[in-house]
Amino acid sequence: MFMVETCAAIRPLVLMNDGSRRETAQVFGLSRETLAKMCRHSAAPDYARSKPAG
Repeated sequence: MFMVETCAAIRPLVLMNDGSRRETAQVFGLSRETLAKMCRHSAAPDYARSKPAG
């Protein structure tokens, strides 16, 4: 899982400044698919357990 700061840095580069997704992925060392997933959400997704603690 990526840090919230990374997600916050990527979104403005790609969405607001018309940055290239390929170039941004290279700068951050991520795949373009991972970058696309980050751009789909307005904030980093919260952690949720798949099973209750017990």
